[in-house]
Amino acid sequence: MSRKTFSVEQMVEYTNKQLKYSLTGPEFRNGVRCALEQILMETGNYGGFRYLRSDEVPQGHAAGVHYKDGQLLPYPERFINTDDTRIEYFLK
Repeated sequence: MSRKTFSVEQMVEYTNKQLKYSLTGPEFRNGVRCALEQILMETGNYGGFRYLRSDEVPQGHAAGVHYKDGQLLPYPERFINTDDTRIEYFLK
């Protein structure tokens, strides 16, 4: 049996798409988050993340963070009724 591999970059792309566009519950998104974070940490490629805005997630779904007039709301208002699985990861 031959060994098949894929790049960490491909996994980041796949995970970011799932976290942004998925219509499933947060349980699924948490699963892909955990898997990606493990891969990024073990390979030394973790470059951080950011929360997605309401205009970046499917309509009717909670954003990862709240903005108003292009400005991040003050803490803790920025995280009221948000979904912490709506994030985007970056490579180092």
